[in-house]
Amino acid sequence: MVRDLEVLLQRSIEFENVIFSHLESCKFRDDDRSQLVIGLCSLAFEHGGALREMLAAGRPTSGVAMLRLQYEALVRALWLQYAASDLGVAKLIAPLTNESAQKASNAQASIADMLKDIDAKGPRGLFRHLNEFKDYSWRPLNSYVHIVVFMQCGAMLRGFQFIFLLP
Repeated sequence: MVRDLEVLLQRSIEFENVIFSHLESCKFRDDDRSQLVIGLCSLAFEHGGALREMLAAGRPTSGVAMLRLQYEALVRALWLQYAASDLGVAKLIAPLTNESAQKASNAQASIADMLKDIDAKGPRGLFRHLNEFKDYSWRPLNSYVHIVVFMQCGAMLRGFQFIFLLP
């Protein structure tokens, strides 16, 4: 099993390197939309690297939680690239203040809405792959992010002591 994980992690790194080499040859516009897309793709790569590092370090629960964050960053990047309105882009690129953060949060499209928009406006076939991943993975990934898996597995928790540092 450990050898299988090592092979999988190595293949993931190789795949990421292929993607990076392709992206190096891409030309991006110098506009807000492109900057957001590049930023979110960079974040998705960062989450992928963290996922691999956590798995390699024997921390699969935290690693799997990163997969959801990576998926969300990728879907949002693709939505921004192909489907978001100019107003939606402007809200997300606005300088961060309490007010702009609240407005951006209220205006955020859900993953389901973004996928529908990608299906309608994105490249043919892209939606199918993103939606298939969501159909099979969303609930399990949510349970890792929201700790439901652990709450349902009391036996796992019996051996842990929780220490809360108070100010």
